[in-house]
Amino acid sequence: MKKHIHSIYTCIALTVGSFGFDTAWAQDFHLSQFTTATQLYNPAVTGLFEESLRATVVHRNQWSSIFSGYKTNLVDVQYKMLSYYNDNFTGFGLSVVQDEAGKAAQRTLSIKGNVAYHLLANSSNLISGGLQVGYLQRSIDWTGLAWDAQYNGIEYDPSMDDKERFLAQKDGTIDLSAGINWRKKMNSKTKFNTSAAIHHTNQSLQFIRKGNERYRYRQTVTATLFSKGDLIEMRYDALYQRQGGAMEIMVGGMGTYRLGGDSRYTTVKTSSAISAGVFYRWKDAIHPTVAFEFKRTVILGVGYDIRIGKMEGVTSMIGGPEINLTYLGAFDRKRMKLY
Repeated sequence: MKKHIHSIYTCIALTVGSFGFDTAWAQDFHLSQFTTATQLYNPAVTGLFEESLRATVVHRNQWSSIFSGYKTNLVDVQYKMLSYYNDNFTGFGLSVVQDEAGKAAQRTLSIKGNVAYHLLANSSNLISGGLQVGYLQRSIDWTGLAWDAQYNGIEYDPSMDDKERFLAQKDGTIDLSAGINWRKKMNSKTKFNTSAAIHHTNQSLQFIRKGNERYRYRQTVTATLFSKGDLIEMRYDALYQRQGGAMEIMVGGMGTYRLGGDSRYTTVKTSSAISAGVFYRWKDAIHPTVAFEFKRTVILGVGYDIRIGKMEGVTSMIGGPEINLTYLGAFDRKRMKLY
């Protein structure tokens, strides 16, 4: 009996744990390759890249063997508009995310627009500020869950009244976020970038009677070091996130080797590249990843979570794959702005 009741609690915790009950708080989804969808973590970095346009699609499938696992799909589009009068520029972005978790098909749909202004303070410092406004919707299929009241003393009986009274299976709210960013050019081969953002300022979702389901503020801090060598370009990233009682720390590095040459006398960039690296999520997983870039136009990246953290009832190290495909568009490559 104890084993059966424990399995019911485990199912509930994995499928609707992020909603919780009474005083619990909903939390956001996670990506291991967080550098591929930067505006989701800070709207201030929208448009902060060499090209004029970036469009990325990402698919992540995590823990598929546990109650259907977690599936995340997203589209991230960013456009950079240059100024005719100075070196400042504006970034515009749109992100669409659909996340599905667990046996109860807990779904999150997020549609967000971003705008960021990038001010070149001097030849070495770039300061950015950004805003994010969007719509956030969450839904859940309560029929996929089991409850204590449905245990008849001998076994689980789904025909019994679950004694739970739900207000809705779907609810939505306006989503607001803001962030700042600072990029420092240390020398011709080294750049440093750091940013901070706060997400979810007024979100409130209600699914159960007398419930108090809210998104707590999510604070995000990132840091990146770019280093260009004679043969390999290195990028080191760190991410810190805190939301309610949950905390995430990720660090990682990627090395890129260019195939073919770029023009030495113009800003025309047409070389291809291969990249490899690894990310580490503190006390949770290691995520090795590889990527191939074709003539600075298309990037295909593939990574895999190898779980190292402990999870009750789970012994497998299998986490799940994360795949991303990015299109890079430069409308005028001969006058491409480089920062």
